[in-house]
Amino acid sequence: MKNLFKLENIIPLFILILLIALTIIFFRYPSKSANDFASFLSGISTVGILILTPFYVIYTNRQIKELQNQRQLQIQPLPYIEIDKGTINSPKLVYDPTKKGKLSAALDFSLHVKLKNIGNGSAVLVDTFCFFIGNKITKRKERISSKRFSVVGQGEEIKYSVILRDHLFEAIKALNIGTEGPCSVLETAFDILIRYSVLYRNILGAAFLLKIDYIVAISEDVAKKISDWIATISSFENDFSREIARYNAVYQRNINEAFDIFSEIQNSFYLKCPKENLVIDLLPVEQLFVIKHLDQKELKSISERLYHGIPIGKVKEEQEQKQE
Repeated sequence: MKNLFKLENIIPLFILILLIALTIIFFRYPSKSANDFASFLSGISTVGILILTPFYVIYTNRQIKELQNQRQLQIQPLPYIEIDKGTINSPKLVYDPTKKGKLSAALDFSLHVKLKNIGNGSAVLVDTFCFFIGNKITKRKERISSKRFSVVGQGEEIKYSVILRDHLFEAIKALNIGTEGPCSVLETAFDILIRYSVLYRNILGAAFLLKIDYIVAISEDVAKKISDWIATISSFENDFSREIARYNAVYQRNINEAFDIFSEIQNSFYLKCPKENLVIDLLPVEQLFVIKHLDQKELKSISERLYHGIPIGKVKEEQEQKQE
């Protein structure tokens, strides 16, 4: 029944009804002369054309739009992601310029990524971003850091690194231990996954989203080392309480002097927790590979969550100007 009311069916249906109506009128009310019938037929035809014209315009516009969509999809780049390797870095000290230089210890994932456009056209405004997902991830990030490439040409390959920070250690504590067999890993796969996404457009402006999920698998030795690192991070503020208090007091009046104290804290911290990188396995889940064509509403929703970072040097310069 729904197919009956499609625009493609309305026009021939209307013409058929019009012809039936003319036939009925002709035989029920025969005209007295050929001229009268010709005038009547001409009037009916004019009315029919007036009614059919809007339907024809709508139908033609729809066909043009479909042809445009087909043309957009013919020029289709495909910036495919491969993660060459991943590492978990030992705790490092960081400061947050947006929170009055607050010091904290952080544990980072480093992902070494290869982006290659294997499609048949150039990809423009390419945003690549990743985040943790899984059953044990309770908080969803409202804003996601993205690495943007203005253009990735057909066949072009780009290698780069991404740092993925786990502020609440939810992902770290949920890592899948064991890589001896796929079953042991897949049973707990959704405890923690890294979802890598690529948002891109073709040269005609059509937007697409590519997603692929990776299982993070580690050995028991790596899990033990990570547990020790988390303990070091948890005790950081107590172990360096005096130095942190002095740093906070100086930061408000002299940033350069505060950075000198920060360097002293770093040196002491790294004596206690030497720098080290642990190589981890990242296993792509091919079943979760997805490419989706986005409409404008979906594109806006995703784009609003992405940001491309703030130059730390610029923040420092602005803070120094405020101090003056």
